[in-house]
Amino acid sequence: MGIFDFFKTPPPPSFELQVEKIEGLSIVENSNSRIVEFSNLITKESIKSLLALLRENKIAFSFHDSLYPSASDPGAYIDYSQEQNSSENTWSMTLGNHGWSGGIYTIEEKNIVIQINNLVRNSLLNSIRIDNVKIFSHYDKQNIDFNRNQNALIYGIHSDIIKIDSNYLIFGLFSSDNYSPYNIFKLTKEKLFIDKRATWHSQRHTQKGYIFEGEAMFRDKFEIAKQLLLEIPLELVTKKWNGFYTTGNKNEDQLILEFENLEFHKTISIDSYEIETENLPLEIKNYRQTIEKIVRKLND
Repeated sequence: MGIFDFFKTPPPPSFELQVEKIEGLSIVENSNSRIVEFSNLITKESIKSLLALLRENKIAFSFHDSLYPSASDPGAYIDYSQEQNSSENTWSMTLGNHGWSGGIYTIEEKNIVIQINNLVRNSLLNSIRIDNVKIFSHYDKQNIDFNRNQNALIYGIHSDIIKIDSNYLIFGLFSSDNYSPYNIFKLTKEKLFIDKRATWHSQRHTQKGYIFEGEAMFRDKFEIAKQLLLEIPLELVTKKWNGFYTTGNKNEDQLILEFENLEFHKTISIDSYEIETENLPLEIKNYRQTIEKIVRKLND
């Protein structure tokens, strides 16, 4: 070894070696695929470290999420990649199963950690594939409403959430058969506001989407509505629902909901032309009927 060899910077450890150093992980190669295998020692911190390495090396990965709501066979096959992604700590995602597939969503890394950890913890996942994974170029990137709702769904399915604690609730009713003006309401823990512009149906398809602009209502109106913020059904984040951007039918009878906290932002529109109130899950059905009664009182 020459004297100048002492001053040379050693090459960085390979991706494989870095993965092997993370507790609970190992790389397995066979003739069909290359996978990262999880042991029972895996932790959320291990998963975070793995995703950071994959992101740094622009290595895509895929796995089957058997808990994801599907229109066909159970679950969804999910691909994550840095293709078409320009945000920090996020991944592009496509998904599908027999007979259906999705577009390109932007998913926050913290939700992927929750997703993988929950599947491993429940013995539903023991590895992820890290070769031959592609984000299909013919898919379109989804807008902010679809992205938020997809993140909220993944969080709702895979977190330990038992109650929705939201900073606010936007709610209202829109019917295409009713030519009278309609109101949208925003409920916080202290006040109730009203948006009289009747623009939800037109703004929801714009680039920025619907943005609530309202004025405070009297205290007696707040007292009528305040229970809604405390009773948001859990199934609104653990099951798949249309968001605001949904095209909908020619005729619409929409229940409009939006809520948010530090973990997720969710918009929901439930059209009775697509699913009758009587056919909704019991808790959602009762919640819709309560909102309908409260909206009538607020509009009196």
